Amino acid sequence: MIVKEERFPPLSVQFKEGYHAFVRGWLINRYDETSFKGKEWQRGFDRSYFDNLDKKVAHAKQTIR
Repeated sequence: MIVKEERFPPLSVQFKEGYHAFVRGWLINRYDETSFKGKEWQRGFDRSYFDNLDKKVAHAKQTIR
């Protein structure tokens, strides 16, 4: 008997969900925080935060000049 491995969607799905969650203001991670999916969601959320922060800093520098 051949046992098939469980198939999971690529973790980029959870990363994108986390990224867009920050933009929309959704603060709750729907995955277990200790799972790979939960960590990828958090990584996407954090990446979105820092991308937004970079945009704000760049905008502030332009308005000071």
